[in-house]
Amino acid sequence: MEKKNWLDQYRLARARSVPLIGLQTADGQDAVAQLAALPGEAVITWDVVRGITPANAAGVAAAKWMLQQKDASMFVGEAGVLELCGLLTTLPSQSLAVCLLNAHRYIEEAAIAQALCSQRDLRKDSGHSIVLVAPSLPLPAELTQDVLIIDVALPEADAVWAVVERIYESASLGAPPEELREPACAALLGLSSFAAEQATALA
Repeated sequence: MEKKNWLDQYRLARARSVPLIGLQTADGQDAVAQLAALPGEAVITWDVVRGITPANAAGVAAAKWMLQQKDASMFVGEAGVLELCGLLTTLPSQSLAVCLLNAHRYIEEAAIAQALCSQRDLRKDSGHSIVLVAPSLPLPAELTQDVLIIDVALPEADAVWAVVERIYESASLGAPPEELREPACAALLGLSSFAAEQATALA
């Protein structure tokens, strides 16, 4: 049986109203950007510095509604997760992906783990999912059976070559020579998209 890629796994999970999803990824921002590009997917992000931010046009209404309920400063810092979880129980819009960035930094805090546990059953009938985004996600014991973990694969050769093409274009160098494809991909495979972009630019 052919293995599903991570976006297919994510789409299936969202279609089945999985309430808690963990994305293990070397590049959280790129992974969220890919989720935000999915047709019909409304995505907002949360982080400890910026609080709530819409990740795409479909997520703007939900973010705006939340920021109308509480001052934006209430969502900053680790305690902001608790404020966010509290609002999700009354959020009127449907089928929202709430991406908590760098979740490995705070998920083991007792209050945050409990808040996420409490969301498990509340989210099933809402269409919302909380997406824990982290390089790796060591779950506290109370969440190990509740979070669907999806591993985000590093870019394959075609995606790496697209990065090289993009860097050449941005540097007004035209298309990269085709004979560069094999050595460039060999050198860049194993890096995240951002790291591959940096390495290509430096080269």
